[in-house]
Amino acid sequence: MIATGCATANVDNAPSPGQSLGVVTLLDKRIDESSGLARSGFDADRLWTHNDAFNSAQLFAVSRKSGETLGAFGLRNTFNIDWEDIAAFDNHGDPALLLADVGDNFAIRGTVSLYVIPEPRRLDVATVLVPQRTLTLRYPDGPRDVEAVAVDTANRQVYLLSKRDPVPRLYRVSLDPPAPLSLQVAEALGSINIPRQPGPARQARRLNWVTAMDFDAAGRRAAVVTLAQVHLYDREPGESWAKAFQRPPISLPLPRYPQIESAALTADGAALDVSSERLPAPLVRVGLPRAHR
Repeated sequence: MIATGCATANVDNAPSPGQSLGVVTLLDKRIDESSGLARSGFDADRLWTHNDAFNSAQLFAVSRKSGETLGAFGLRNTFNIDWEDIAAFDNHGDPALLLADVGDNFAIRGTVSLYVIPEPRRLDVATVLVPQRTLTLRYPDGPRDVEAVAVDTANRQVYLLSKRDPVPRLYRVSLDPPAPLSLQVAEALGSINIPRQPGPARQARRLNWVTAMDFDAAGRRAAVVTLAQVHLYDREPGESWAKAFQRPPISLPLPRYPQIESAALTADGAALDVSSERLPAPLVRVGLPRAHR
């Protein structure tokens, strides 16, 4: 059950890396295409998720322990064109979420959007959330299908990984553009170092697609998720993410669910919560090796 790493990184293995630490089922029938997952900054038992393209503009707070929906929130001034990821981050001391409307299966969108949303502490008060601001961006090398987004809190930057390129391309934009409504041109940081699946061309290409990404709370670990594996990159103090993504990752298998598109690291980076686009949706926590700090 435990996969060997594809790297020689300096890692102290947890007791059961790559093995399930518990599975529940998301009980809400409205969650039928879980396409993003984020931890809560208020409650370790709470996760946030949303559906894929052209579903309602709603966020769901769910319990990791029971699978029950804790709260459902409409999102004002948005439309779910193709919501593909959600990330948790600390916004100047306040827990926040970054919702990524960045999916583009046919590479036709001239611009895409990121919504900055204050995370509600209470789940029994408001039913509608209003984005604090909207970040609009385009890529310098043309439209890209992206399903993987994470926030570097310390440097106030958003990182995006392309899905359908033979090797995923890394991009970066600012959380704080000079003009709040300005269009950002993402900075292209090049391809990352990531194992590629062998086998028949069509199946290998699909298994290589990056469908989620997350950083731990300290900004020291990145998890890059494909349909079959999670790849872990541990960043050294003072090192850029662009450099960290050039090292071979530690790779572990994921449960054999048909469409894994949502994943969230725990705050300490010691485990990964994963869900799948199906009804009912499973929610599984996978143990990860611990990195030396």
